[in-house]
Amino acid sequence: MAEVEKVALVTGCSSGIGKATAWALAEAGYRVYATSRKLVDMEQVVQEAEESKLSMHARTLDVTKQDSIDAVIAEIERAEGRLDVLVNNAGYALIGSVEDLPMEDVRKQYDVNVFGLLAVFKAGVPLMRQSGGGTIVNISSVAGRVSAPLMGVYCSTKFAVEALSLAMSGEVHQFGIRVVAVEPGPVNTRFVETAMKASGHVVSRNDSPYSNGYAKLRGFYGDPYGYPPERVAKVILRVVRAKRPKTRYTVRGRERLYAAAGTLVATKVGQRFIRGYFDLKPEKTR
Repeated sequence: MAEVEKVALVTGCSSGIGKATAWALAEAGYRVYATSRKLVDMEQVVQEAEESKLSMHARTLDVTKQDSIDAVIAEIERAEGRLDVLVNNAGYALIGSVEDLPMEDVRKQYDVNVFGLLAVFKAGVPLMRQSGGGTIVNISSVAGRVSAPLMGVYCSTKFAVEALSLAMSGEVHQFGIRVVAVEPGPVNTRFVETAMKASGHVVSRNDSPYSNGYAKLRGFYGDPYGYPPERVAKVILRVVRAKRPKTRYTVRGRERLYAAAGTLVATKVGQRFIRGYFDLKPEKTR
């Protein structure tokens, strides 16, 4: 009996981790539905896949719109009759103090990073259960284990992804579905560029009481840094191939140390250090 070709759905594939993951899964023999909020952003990805004779289908999927999610899941069910892998990758970061970030921006951040992930999960699980099981990978972050000043809103969304992933794992394990959180550190993608674009109206403020911290962040994020997204994609491929995956994966050993440092950061000494690092020390009084 011929082996059934497995089907994967990946969100946020126009670049970075999503693109690298879709490519890695297609090279591994999966029929991949690579999605993005704007189909035009997928043109190069599709062209490269066609030239390499990979089984990759580009589709529009906006994780903040239920009808967009439902349409893609319905198409996969009609065309494939199964879903074996779901990678919830769509997301972005906001930079700014909790006080400075407008509530409209905060709600948008949660709509994509948390509620969007939830909506795709809820839509995909019935088809995955019907398929007899599979693997769901939620792209979290080291920021889901350690919260830093001026990135609190973003970190809080990733803390939420961590909590949801553990609950999901316990709930759907009975159906043969594994849920795993992958926690990258700094990755050299458009992540910083997107974060600065989404947060520019905040971090460029010279009148903010947090302006010293913003200047420090602008300097830190000024140049490309981090490891290539293909390194994260390799970890994701290892996860979906594993018979008994762990509930959490980091990408490098040092990120396990960052995650462990979350307890230290919460202490008085840790807080003093991190305030100094972000230049958020109190002004000296006469």
